[in-house]
Amino acid sequence: MKIQTALLARYAEVEPQGGLLNVTGGGVDVFGLRQLPAEFTVALALQLVFDEQEASVEHQLAALVRGPDLEMIGERMAWPITPRLGELHAPGWRGLFSIAGAITIAVEREGPHSLALQLDGAEAGDIPFQVLLDTA
Repeated sequence: MKIQTALLARYAEVEPQGGLLNVTGGGVDVFGLRQLPAEFTVALALQLVFDEQEASVEHQLAALVRGPDLEMIGERMAWPITPRLGELHAPGWRGLFSIAGAITIAVEREGPHSLALQLDGAEAGDIPFQVLLDTA
């Protein structure tokens, strides 16, 4: 299993019937905050590809925020996921599994950050973002 697409967004949902990923404001990567430290909620949208033998098997998806010095900030977030093959799946092809939902990100200071993603305990990617102090 691997992450094909990962982004932060203003809104994201997965269509229940066909698994289509709908995203609004996808790729948002700058957050202006009025005070620090702070927590804010943002949508997370992911598309995973997986081999047929990985279907219907529970896996662990985790995310953690890394600060400007790559230190871990806040708590590690983790969710069980179970990808399934759709009814129109062609035998021999990899499956596609979409995930969308709101997450709360904790930050302590300005600067570059990232949301590190893990699949079954292994690093699987990250989403970089900037935090700015908005004093206006």
